[in-house]
Order: sequence, then C-alpha cells, then structure tokens
Amino acid sequence: MSMQLAFGLVCRLRSRYLLHSVKDAAQRHDYSGFTALGARAAQEALLFAYQLDTLAPQPMHVHQQVLTFTLHCDASDHAVAAVVYDAPVDAGTTAPFYRRLLQHETARSSALRELTGYRDAYRTLRKRHSMHG
Repeated sequence: MSMQLAFGLVCRLRSRYLLHSVKDAAQRHDYSGFTALGARAAQEALLFAYQLDTLAPQPMHVHQQVLTFTLHCDASDHAVAAVVYDAPVDAGTTAPFYRRLLQHETARSSALRELTGYRDAYRTLRKRHSMHG
C-alpha cells in the first residue's frame, strides 16, 4: 500500500491479486511463513521484482480545498489528545480534545495511537461543525 504514494493507483490495481494472496497471513501476523501464489499474483510479484522501473511516474494531486482546521495530536501510553491550532473565527473551538485509550488501543504503536487521536478529533469536529465540500 505504501508504494501507492509513489506510483499512484496503478500500483494498487496491479497488486490486488498479490494483496489478496497474503491477506490471511497478514491477519494472523504470520510474516515468516510461506504463501502459495496464484498465477496472477505471481505475475504481479514478477512485475514488482523486475519491471518496476517501467511504470510511468504518477502525479501528486494537490488538496484543492482551503484548510479550515489545523490539528496537532499526541499520544502517551494511556491517552490521546489533540489541540486545534488554527480554526475559523466563528468556530468557537478553543478546548483541546482528550480521552483515555481503551484497553485494546494501548497495545498499538505510538504512531497508530497518535493517528487514533487525529481520527477521534476529526470525528468530534465533524459532529460540531459543517465539514463538507
């Protein structure tokens, strides 16, 4: 999935059979075992192994909407918090967002806990303000 940033949608479309082949192993977190690949998945593996440089560069798409809120989040071992740095004048959003992590969330990596904070802050802002466009 991270290659999609570099190569765009063509990477995701050309790796769907390969991703499907390793799905069960990924769900089990079994990264040391072997997985049998179907014919199409094997073709995709060969593409990425030997022909990756033949893919045309994909353009980066700039976000076209004006930013309305700027958030900064952080996470500890037990809680997540977000602070709104920039907001529309009429938004009235001054208080930081904070919540304790649930038991299953404490086992996540610090980056994933921080992303959880961004997700929850976005959900809260979306409930309080019109965020369509």
